[in-house]
Amino acid sequence: MPEFREYIEEILNNVSCPKEEKEDLKAELFDHLMLLKEEYLKKGYDEKEAVDLAIKDFGNKDFLKEELKDAVHPLTRTIKILVNISFGLYSLVVIQILINPIIAANTILSKIKGIDPTLHGGRRTITLGISEYPPFNLVPFRTIYDFIIRYNHMNFDIWFYNLFGNIILFLPLGFMLPLISGKLGDMKLRTVVKISALASLTIEILQLVAFVGIFDVDDIILNLLGAVLGYYMFKLAAKGVNVLKQSFKETSI
Repeated sequence: MPEFREYIEEILNNVSCPKEEKEDLKAELFDHLMLLKEEYLKKGYDEKEAVDLAIKDFGNKDFLKEELKDAVHPLTRTIKILVNISFGLYSLVVIQILINPIIAANTILSKIKGIDPTLHGGRRTITLGISEYPPFNLVPFRTIYDFIIRYNHMNFDIWFYNLFGNIILFLPLGFMLPLISGKLGDMKLRTVVKISALASLTIEILQLVAFVGIFDVDDIILNLLGAVLGYYMFKLAAKGVNVLKQSFKETSI
């Protein structure tokens, strides 16, 4: 029934809840409307009259919107506030990670991260304890491959920082972006990837222009991997929450 679906869409348009739960609400509201319609059909009303009366009896759209906002996930607003605060703190941590090397002297940075900026033939290069790199790498998987095959020739901290640090850094981003989106949990993977790619590219450019690291396409790849993993962790957590909610509903009936 297009009239029912349009009516339901208007009611749920501004209700923030996970997509799966919104679909359940749509189905539940539709079933109620169909029952009302069937009652009016039994009373002798024609199809159009039964539909109109069912919608009228169901209630005012604006009133139902407000009721559903309060009824669906009473803690949704609190959760979103906490997520926004967490995202703000996460952003501050990322900014601090970017700013600290800029403030610190290059010699101190070298000791902390094992990066030794040197000049060779008038060209700035970066020494990572195993070989010398120019201040940028545009060859995908070159650095990753180098670190994997030469892991036993370098300090573990350097190896772990360069391979897994970028993944870990973007895990929270992939997890939290769907949570802070306008419609809770509706953000698509491609949107997360686009935002993460832009953020990673910005970081790499800042590192290059500030002379605190190299522009490495592999860093972007690892950042995106972290964001994707974070996104699927969110999806898994969302499914778990929905299962718990369903169990709670069944036990409370």
